[in-house]
Amino acid sequence: MPLVVLLPEPSVLFNRKGTKKVLSLILDENEDIFNAIKQGMQEQKLSEAKIEGIEGKIKEGTVAFMNGSRYKTKNLSNAEVLLASGAYKLSFEELFGVVHLTLAGKPPLSATLVKGKACNGLQVRLSFIEFEA
Repeated sequence: MPLVVLLPEPSVLFNRKGTKKVLSLILDENEDIFNAIKQGMQEQKLSEAKIEGIEGKIKEGTVAFMNGSRYKTKNLSNAEVLLASGAYKLSFEELFGVVHLTLAGKPPLSATLVKGKACNGLQVRLSFIEFEA
């Protein structure tokens, strides 16, 4: 059996100061939510961002969720968003990530957004860190 020795690598100190900023995207009627996030990140030259919140209604879309041990999907129509969270990375001009939603209803539904189009005025808030040079 060969002898394996793990040598410590020199650590790199991160000394840059950063400021947390929020980008608010206000969507038009029938605008695709994922395309709006991607376009906003590209325009601001962001490689990653966190979803801080979504306010408004999703005109139409699909969510996925677990019901017991079953994976289910549900089509949405004028669904009001109560809470939203998630994170996205933009790599090779593609958007990678997830949006978790809690939707109004009885009972409220907690799910992952699969696709969605906005009602007029839907607001998506993305946070990111801007580092000083």
